[in-house]
Amino acid sequence: MTQSKIAKVLIACGGTGGHVFPGISIAEEFVGRDSATQIVFVGTKRGIEKDIIANTSWRLIKVYAPSIKDKKLFLKLFTFMTLPVSIYESYRVIKKEAPDMVIGVGGYASGSIIFVASLMRRITAIVEPNAIAGFTNRILGRFVAKVYTGFSEAGELFPKNKVLMTGNPVRKEILSVRNKKQINRNETTIFCLGGSQGAVAVNRLIVEALPFLADNKRKFKFIHQAGKKDDLEKIRASYKKYNFEAEVYDFVDRIWEIYEKADLVVGRSGATTIGELLAVGLPAIFIPYPSAADDHQWINAQGLSRCGGAVVLRQDCLNGQKLAEEIIKLTPSQLEVMRSSLLSFRKPDAVEKIVDDCFKLIENKIA
Repeated sequence: MTQSKIAKVLIACGGTGGHVFPGISIAEEFVGRDSATQIVFVGTKRGIEKDIIANTSWRLIKVYAPSIKDKKLFLKLFTFMTLPVSIYESYRVIKKEAPDMVIGVGGYASGSIIFVASLMRRITAIVEPNAIAGFTNRILGRFVAKVYTGFSEAGELFPKNKVLMTGNPVRKEILSVRNKKQINRNETTIFCLGGSQGAVAVNRLIVEALPFLADNKRKFKFIHQAGKKDDLEKIRASYKKYNFEAEVYDFVDRIWEIYEKADLVVGRSGATTIGELLAVGLPAIFIPYPSAADDHQWINAQGLSRCGGAVVLRQDCLNGQKLAEEIIKLTPSQLEVMRSSLLSFRKPDAVEKIVDDCFKLIENKIA
């Protein structure tokens, strides 16, 4: 089979950067193999995908995709009643686009699109980036042809014959980064990262840590992605108050440029963040999101902790002083050891494995 036989791929993802960016890395790999391959993204009107995909050459089809997360019982029941709308819109998309393959990378739109595409006998696959598979993906695993996992633990929740442990797909710009800069023994650059949407609790803890870092002999510089839900000016004022050099953004688009500058990340432990830090060899202090389904962010972070590349702290047991103490403990020499440990576990070929297998699925169907 020649790779040109895949004419069109639908990638369903959205909600957060943790779903969209792996989808982009898969799209880049398909197009890199054959520039004639058509890529179409499917997302929602409310997710971050509407802004990110708008800056690419690919189309984004927006469908209605309800969420039951964090809703009260009445609203959950109402949401379930609207599911037929989502399924009907997904049916129309699949029928009109007639894709050779549909890949779900998580997010609100992924569930209905993958479910409907499977019923319509399209070749389907899902990417499960977390150590504990989400509820929707656990259901979809019964219908799809293949499940690509970022962690070996996730595969235990799916039929064994469908699972391929690939690692998490990472964008090519990030794969090209290998944290090469010389360690400055007197200065540590900290990238505060709460995910694509920020994390108010993480922002608060970092601000509370500043007075406890101000008098340390080691100099600290900060780059801070605060998200759109917090007051950037207040955060900037806090850094200024304690005389820290800091760059504060709501969202960092070219994140690989920040990874090149940073010595340490402090933030959440979403699967995409973990995959990116492994790729560049960047140590972290993780504060997992405590309300994540099945506590998957905590479990995600344990993998990097076991390999010696991260410290993991429970949010409910943490305050600014404790966070500052943990940051100070990580001396430049310790950060160098952590960096080496991470690079020994990196999986730079994850996206190649996924796309290789997608071609095999197509070939087997044609045969």
